Amino acid sequence: MITLAGTLVSNPFDQLANYANRYGATLLHYDLADPGDLCGLSADDVRRTRKIASRISDRELVWLLERAQTAPWTKVAPDADLGDADPGERSGAYDQGEALYQYFRSDAPRGINIAKISKVLHPKRPALVPILDSHLTATYRRSARSAAFRHPARGYRYMYWAAVRDDLLANRDSIGALKARCAQDDRESVRRLAELTDLRVLDILTWAAG
Repeated sequence: MITLAGTLVSNPFDQLANYANRYGATLLHYDLADPGDLCGLSADDVRRTRKIASRISDRELVWLLERAQTAPWTKVAPDADLGDADPGERSGAYDQGEALYQYFRSDAPRGINIAKISKVLHPKRPALVPILDSHLTATYRRSARSAAFRHPARGYRYMYWAAVRDDLLANRDSIGALKARCAQDDRESVRRLAELTDLRVLDILTWAAG
C-alpha cells in the first residue's frame, strides 16, 4: 500500500517494473552512475542529468560549476536522509539541506529552475534531495501548501520537501517491501531498483503513477 499526496497508488510494483524496463538507461547513467566528488560538481555530473531530461544548456552548466565551487557541501552529510530532516527543528538536517539547495537557487540566472537544481543535487545527496520537476510539484502542490501552513515561521507558501517527507515517512515500510521484491526479480533492470534510496523510489512512483 503506497499513498502519495493523498492518492493510493495502483499496483506500485508493476509501476516500478514498467519504469525500470522503459528507463533502464536513466537508472544506469543517472541514478547508479559514479556520483563523483560528493563535495563538488563536475561537467560530467551536470551532463548526466540530461538522462533525466534536465535540459541544462552548456551556458547553464558553466554557471552551475562556478556556483558549486563555494557551495556549503560539507555542511550536509552525504548520507543525509530527508526522513531525518524535521522542518520543525531549527539548525538541523532540514536547514542544512535547504541551505545547500538555496545556495544554488538564490541568484540563479533565468532558466535555471528548481527542477534543474534538484536534478543536479539529487545524485550528490540521493536520500535527501527530492527531484522537484513539474509533475512532482503539481502532484504535491496542495500537500506542500498544507505543510507551509504547519510551519508558518519558515515564511514559505509551499514546502515541497516537507510534503514529500511526510509521504516518505508514511510509506517507509511499504517502500522497503517493494525494494525487497525488486531485489528478487528475474529481470536485471528491476533488480537495480533495489539499489535506489527510498526517496528516489517514491519519486519514481509519483512520476509513474501520474
